Amino acid sequence: MSDINTHTEITEVTENAETTSRTQPQPDCITILPDDIAAKTPGAVSMSFYRLLSIRATLRLQAAGIKTRGGSIRKRVAAEFGLKPRDSYEAFIDRANVLIEEAKLKAGQRAGVLPKE
Repeated sequence: MSDINTHTEITEVTENAETTSRTQPQPDCITILPDDIAAKTPGAVSMSFYRLLSIRATLRLQAAGIKTRGGSIRKRVAAEFGLKPRDSYEAFIDRANVLIEEAKLKAGQRAGVLPKE
């Protein structure tokens, strides 16, 4: 049996200096799983989603002129995004946004929050 506390104790002080305690459930954790397992697990977020967020952030930094140690990210993700390595940063960022929205939609459908098409 697990000894993990799943509730947080909250102490409130009222105007009369009385203290009351109550417990409040802690929010559920986000489960990050590999893509093949996340596809079968409701409510799980795939690793590729966070990879896309990281790529988009790196693209934004490089578009602003900040250099990274790994070189240009456009060369590394051009084939994955279906773009040419010399396309603008804005084209890459727009494509990353589209892929992120698709990943959100798939995760919502797996979780049963959004209707399946």
